[in-house]
Amino acid sequence: MEERAIEYFKYNKESLLSSVNIDGHIFHRLAIEALEKQIQRKPVEIKENHDFKGDIICKNGYCPICKNELSNAYLFCHYCGQKLDWDNEQN
Repeated sequence: MEERAIEYFKYNKESLLSSVNIDGHIFHRLAIEALEKQIQRKPVEIKENHDFKGDIICKNGYCPICKNELSNAYLFCHYCGQKLDWDNEQN
């Protein structure tokens, strides 16, 4: 759904903003950015952390947008707000 909304905003930009002041243009850009952050992205450089028995206790990786380190306890990057997809990670 987010992808469709982004395409709508981008495709209809001229008609949506034809009679809007500068604030409207800023709001338009912010709306697209907010929608794009709702599309799940996989963290990069995933590393598993193991306990003394060898069981995985958590995974760490980096946000694909702001590159800050995160654990798989987070569904969203707490630095930039990007939605994260920790399922079936691929490095």
